[in-house]
Amino acid sequence: MFLLSDRAADIHGADHVVDGGTLETVWAWSLSEPRLRRVRLFVHESNARAEAMYVRAGFKPSGASVPVPGDETHREIELAVERD
Repeated sequence: MFLLSDRAADIHGADHVVDGGTLETVWAWSLSEPRLRRVRLFVHESNARAEAMYVRAGFKPSGASVPVPGDETHREIELAVERD
């Protein structure tokens, strides 16, 4: 899930595939008015491939994590980009 200030692009769960095109679309949306200073997203702890894609796009682990909805035994890690 991408969390963009008070706006959220709900792309969440195993049924949703986020690729570079989706990431670019959400990124462009986050630059629209009002321009957001922070963009964050959550990635499943075992999804190293997705995490690597987000890191290549400039996201960094924030240190925060949350339980996976419906599965408290796993976590989603927060990645974020801070902007001027």
